[in-house]
Amino acid sequence: MWFLSTRFYRKNLESFAQKRGMTLKTKLVLFAAITFFMGLSFTMMILLSAPIFARIALAVVWLCHVLYFGFKVETLR
Repeated sequence: MWFLSTRFYRKNLESFAQKRGMTLKTKLVLFAAITFFMGLSFTMMILLSAPIFARIALAVVWLCHVLYFGFKVETLR
């Protein structure tokens, strides 16, 4: 209940939870945040010499996020 009353939820996720869609602005903000944090994780993996399969797995997860939010989630006006 606490999370549902937060400003973050109301601003970014409420429309998705209720209407299964997001505004273009919300999608772009979400995409930028996901890309930033996954890019940071990918950089850390390179610096720490993580195995290649771990880097590939992270890249696949990022690609799935992009495809899901880009094509499966309806863009609301």
